[in-house]
Amino acid sequence: MFQDNGLKRVNFFDGQLLTAADLRAEQDYFLGRGRRHNRLAHGWGVLQGLGVNVAGDTVEVRPGAAIDCAGNEIHLPACVALAIPPDARRLVVLIRYVERGVDPLPVLGTDIAADESSVQFSRIEEGCEVELSSNAVADPHPALKPGSPGCGLPHPLVIALLRRSRSGWRKALLARRRA
Repeated sequence: MFQDNGLKRVNFFDGQLLTAADLRAEQDYFLGRGRRHNRLAHGWGVLQGLGVNVAGDTVEVRPGAAIDCAGNEIHLPACVALAIPPDARRLVVLIRYVERGVDPLPVLGTDIAADESSVQFSRIEEGCEVELSSNAVADPHPALKPGSPGCGLPHPLVIALLRRSRSGWRKALLARRRA
């Protein structure tokens, strides 16, 4: 008995009229397959780097790579420095996968001056955002350990928990996978 696994591939043939939807479906297939592979074969968590240091009123996150619970690859290519809010006592360092449209082009056959929707982004750029949160949960799913397939949702990855003490900031690195 056939069981649908949630992925559907475009079947190309000579004479077929291809639309933007067909090409998006082709990309969605390979993105979905890659994300499923990441989740099931590698699991979620920090793969390499993403160290966290506190110096004065700044948190520095070093370059590295991770996989989130949805199987998205997160790559931080350079250090990121974040200002610590002055009244903060507890902070969670988060990193999340982000996509954004870039390289806008006019849509053929439309009046660009009359309609803003006549411009579309020709590329999707993958990246990430790093942030500090004082109210985020340090472990969104305590029963799921790094390296497991995760929950399947594209939520931020918690990479460190910081607590202010009398002697300064104490740090616990989280989401580290064991080799």
